[in-house]
Amino acid sequence: MSLLDADAIHPITLPDGTVYSDTVYLKNVIDHPRIEAGDFSYFTHSGRLEETASILAPYLGGECRERLIIGKFVQIARGSY
Repeated sequence: MSLLDADAIHPITLPDGTVYSDTVYLKNVIDHPRIEAGDFSYFTHSGRLEETASILAPYLGGECRERLIIGKFVQIARGSY
């Protein structure tokens, strides 16, 4: 069994087997044309999964040309946005 599963949505499983749903692998929940996230980059927040991109980068809408590139092993904590 691999320690890290890059295809999972939630990377943390508690000792009792419960999946910790506040933490998500970014590449598996963000569908935004100007956000790229590495395989094992994760973020903890209590919002809905589909809100993840807008929470992290609310400025990437409309006519914006910038891109957000998040590395392969990045951890973004709750409240850092």
